This record gives sequence, C-alpha cells and structure tokens, in this order.
Amino acid sequence: MKDPLEEIRIEQRQQEAYAYLDTLSKAGMRVSVEGYYLPLAQMAKMISLSEEICYMPDFVTDTKGKLVEVRFDRVALT
Repeated sequence: MKDPLEEIRIEQRQQEAYAYLDTLSKAGMRVSVEGYYLPLAQMAKMISLSEEICYMPDFVTDTKGKLVEVRFDRVALT
C-alpha cells in the first residue's frame, strides 16, 4: 500500500527544488539536468520525483572563479 503522504512529500520536494533552481537562474546561472536546458518546473520535477533517483549538482565556474552554471547529473546509488 502506498503511503498516503507520499504525494504531499513529492510536491514539497518539487516546490523546494523549483525555488532553488529559480534562485540560481535569477542570479544569472545556467541550469541543466543531464545536459538538457529545460523549463525550471520540469527540471524541478525531474530532480525531486523519486528518492531512488539522485541528482548531484556540478558547479561550473568561469576563468575568474565566478559561478556560471549548475549541471545536475544522475548519480547511481550503490
């Protein structure tokens, strides 16, 4: 039987992920998930959909050390 609160937890994770991605985007950083530049809502859904799938951010800087991009890549859980 599925936990009745799971949908609420997923929605909350999506909202938190969206807020984080929105903050990065508004700060001028490019954000991608698995190499795709998608709408923020779609990326938030992807990175927060399941606890079995984990995405790790890779922070990319320019030659002066300024953060310019955040790439989220799927990580295998072993």
